[in-house]
Amino acid sequence: MNATFIHTVYDNAGNQVSSEEKTVAQYYRDRYNYVLKYPNMPLIQVAPAQKNIFIPMELLLIHDKPQRLRNKLPDDVQGLTNAFTSRLPRDRFWDIHDMMEDIEVQNDPFLRDARVEVNPKFLEIQGRVLPQPNCKFTVRNPRDQLAQKPENTVQKKVAFSLISINNAINFNDETQECFNNLIADCSARGMQVCQMPGGRRSVEVLQYRFDRQNLSDYILDRKRKAEEVCGRDVEFVLVCIVGTAGDMIYNAFKTECEIYHGVMSQFMLRKTFLKLRDRPQLQNSVTRNIFLKLNAKTGGVNNYVPANFNGWNKFTNAKEPTLFIGIDVTHPAPGDSEFPSISAVVGNIDVMATKYTASVRTQFSRTEGIDIDVMAEMCEERIRSFQDANRGQLPKHIVMFRDGVSESQFEQVLNFELKGLKKACIKLGCKPPDVTLTVLIVQKRHSTRFYAPQVDGREQHPGVNKGNPPPGTVVDRYITTADPKLKEFYLCAHRGMLGTSRPVHYFVLFDTWKLTADDIQVCSYSLCYLFARAPMSVSLPAPVFYAHLCCYRARRHFSDQRDAPDRPTGNEAYQRMVRVHDQIKPRMYFC
Repeated sequence: MNATFIHTVYDNAGNQVSSEEKTVAQYYRDRYNYVLKYPNMPLIQVAPAQKNIFIPMELLLIHDKPQRLRNKLPDDVQGLTNAFTSRLPRDRFWDIHDMMEDIEVQNDPFLRDARVEVNPKFLEIQGRVLPQPNCKFTVRNPRDQLAQKPENTVQKKVAFSLISINNAINFNDETQECFNNLIADCSARGMQVCQMPGGRRSVEVLQYRFDRQNLSDYILDRKRKAEEVCGRDVEFVLVCIVGTAGDMIYNAFKTECEIYHGVMSQFMLRKTFLKLRDRPQLQNSVTRNIFLKLNAKTGGVNNYVPANFNGWNKFTNAKEPTLFIGIDVTHPAPGDSEFPSISAVVGNIDVMATKYTASVRTQFSRTEGIDIDVMAEMCEERIRSFQDANRGQLPKHIVMFRDGVSESQFEQVLNFELKGLKKACIKLGCKPPDVTLTVLIVQKRHSTRFYAPQVDGREQHPGVNKGNPPPGTVVDRYITTADPKLKEFYLCAHRGMLGTSRPVHYFVLFDTWKLTADDIQVCSYSLCYLFARAPMSVSLPAPVFYAHLCCYRARRHFSDQRDAPDRPTGNEAYQRMVRVHDQIKPRMYFC
């Protein structure tokens, strides 16, 4: 690469004196009498980006105080960081112990003069482990989670269409076997896959050269052919295979399917798709994971917590149903001034809290709080969806989980978002005290970690990964507030598979239901088992996890459309860019 540019010279009056094309190497030789040693190396763009300043790599130095990179890492680099960032709790805690001994903080003269004492030892505390819910699955082999069949699959027939973009796969016996294995596995788990003429279970596999102009027509054609064979009430799913991960194709495909045409879709890399041929039916973790997503997207239920579990019936009482709401706001990456913040409100539509729908809005960039009127509008949509799905019955209790706010923003949640929720309730005729309201804050960005050390050389909890606390571990004393008005606790709901588990920090800001600490902890823990993608508990309650996914998907939709040459601007245009098609609004398209 021998980069060239137009070198223009102006005099003091601003008049152009000369203009000529030069290579970067020529410029540095003429201007600075310096001969580049590596003239073919790429240039580095330095801040500010608006000025388009590019400097040869050999002329730059790395600062002696490294700066934290806040931008998203490329996928290949992110994978390399996992090896040294995912450390076991035993190793992490010992490193901290050694560091405290090395710096001798207890002998620091400044702290001693300020009469500050630091205990270098770890704080030993007691916790308790909540009972594990016996989630309902139909299991052929109780020891094999891969063989799980969901309790309730989608009742409609499902038609699949498979497309390969940019020759990601070739249509041959190998790829046909992979696709047939996926369809057979879905059928074995209870999904009613539409039988196509000639014994084939899908619209034909087609190669597609990515062209945004023709993408819309292609999706409509696939959908029309599926409806011709299987009927207009068929649940149509478009499976897309690509060779490598990339935002452009993914964003465009999801936008066309979910914003413009109301089509469910599943994206897969070629290497993932080819894994579908490896194992026999019901023994492939890849097909299991894909099925869990497809079943949820098409209206099925993968698992649910039995109503008689340890007080969970209080939240699943059909006579006094509970609406669980999850709220999240995502912000643009550092330096991206054109991207708005995106808020999502997710709520269940069934009494067992297994199916969810979502409302998404854009708002001013880097604004964490949600405006009262916007909050009221989104909560109204969620209450109406719950009412429509339950034969006109309004929720008797509403439990709101708010993610992503710090202690300094608690008042903002109460003064704006809680008021917006109350406004929606009043408009729909379920105003307090006819409906109880409970508001919980969910935090993961904190520095508290737990470690269950070995006793006599043995793990305290066999089967738990290398000293991480077992699922259901609760700590609600010693390191929490003594204020009786603010219930606070830590909950480690998931099994630590990699690295050191991060417990979730919960605060109860508002509660007219007058729930006990046990009630709230059981509720939060049970919801961690209702995330449709996973056959086990996850770290966050399902409504919060789904709110994350909604924000993520809306960012994809917006990213795709904002680069269009004829993109409109203004608030209403931005809202349309993240508003999904009416046909998939009642579905978990974000799963």
